[in-house]
Parts: sequence; C-alpha cells; structure tokens
Amino acid sequence: MEFGLCTIALSGQPIVDALDIAKACECDGVEIWGKDGHLPPGAPAERIQQVKSLCAERNLKIITYGSYLKLLSDEFEQSYRPVVDCAFTLGARMVRIWAGYIPSVQATDEIIEQAANQLRQLADYVQDKNLTIVIENHDNSLADNSEMILKLIETSHRTNIKSYWQPSFRKDREDWYQALTNILPILGGIHAQNYSGDYKTRKQTFNGDVDYKKVAAILKRHNIHCPIFVEFPAPGEPKKTIADDINFLKHTFNF
Repeated sequence: MEFGLCTIALSGQPIVDALDIAKACECDGVEIWGKDGHLPPGAPAERIQQVKSLCAERNLKIITYGSYLKLLSDEFEQSYRPVVDCAFTLGARMVRIWAGYIPSVQATDEIIEQAANQLRQLADYVQDKNLTIVIENHDNSLADNSEMILKLIETSHRTNIKSYWQPSFRKDREDWYQALTNILPILGGIHAQNYSGDYKTRKQTFNGDVDYKKVAAILKRHNIHCPIFVEFPAPGEPKKTIADDINFLKHTFNF
C-alpha cells in the first residue's frame, strides 16, 4: 500500500509547505492540487518542473494530479489536453477528473453516452503517456454511486480508467462498504475522510462513523493494493492531525 496526502488539505498554504508536512508525516507520495496556489493546468513548464523537483527532493512520489476537468462541461474539448499535459510533465501516475455536475439519478442515456465518449477521448489521449484516468467518486456528479461509475467505465470500453472511492455522507448514500466492494475491479485509490453525528464537523480517520478497519478488511480479503490519501485534516494542528491519520492508516492497512 502507499499512503499519501492530497495537497488540497493545505490549500491555504504554499505547496512547498504542504510537501514539507507530507514529508514530516512520512507519506509515500502526494496528490497535487490542480488549482491556483499549487499547480493549475496551463502553468508554465518551469513551474511544473519546480513542483516536480520539490517532490523529488522530499522523496515523495507524485501519485496523482488532482485536476478539476469535468466531463459534460462546455470547456471539456478545450481543457482536457492542457490538464493531461500538465500531469504528464509533472510525472504523475494518474490524473483525477470529475464526472460532470449532474447527479446520477438525473442522468439520461444520452448524458451517459456523452460522458463515456469523453472518457474514451481522454483514455486514448493518455494511452502513450503512461497515465491512468481516475474518476472522483463524489456527490453531485455522475460518479455519486458505484453502479454509475461501473456503467461509465464499461460504456467507455477503455481499460486505463479507474475510480477513487470515498465515503459519501448524504442521506440517500449507498452503504459505504458495499459501494467499495462493488468498484474493487476498477479501484484506483481511496480518499480517506470521516465525519460523525450530523456530518458537519470533520473527524479523523480513526474516530468517525466510517470504520476504516472494515475498509482494510475488504481490501485485504480481495488482495487489493492502492494508494490511500488523507484528503482533508480534522480540526486541529494539521501537522499533528495528518500525522496521526497517516500513522493509523499505515497500521490498519498493513498487509
């Protein structure tokens, strides 16, 4: 297993500070936040190389470039190449994208086919760049449940597309552990986060309602190894809360 930090966890700080904390917390790698302040697509080549060097100096793998490229958007055709090119120059293994902005319950066959066609374009464009497309598993997108994630990837007919898993906290959510089990064949990584009670205050991975020991047991049972990222820190000193999360995840997913 690999244990990483999404630099969005420290979006209000310069990326060098986020990388310093990732190193101090003994992360294996990072997901680079693809926005202003860290590394937006279209950044000058010198800036991309600078971020790449900062990671190398700290012995941090660049696992994912966390873009905000959205399927179904009017800007998709103009946006996907700069996003992929940034990820490629950065030396990332995966480029994260978003499955549009429409909840799956509102998806028509036409919308699904349009999204699948765009996934095919992306998958073909990254084919010779040693990159994998990874879909953000997120509410208010087509990828808000496991059935639609699988359908999108199956309809695209491409093998270099995977999906993240993260727990949803909306009222009509799928069972967390069943959703994870469903997407194991195309699992690209996990965004570890947690809440409890009213789901308004973030908790650490080990003291919220999601039982990451159950998550680990599912992966172990199926012999699945993938990156696990701390995406957002719980309230408190980030360096401590992130370190505590990373230590817990390393102990829990030690197989």
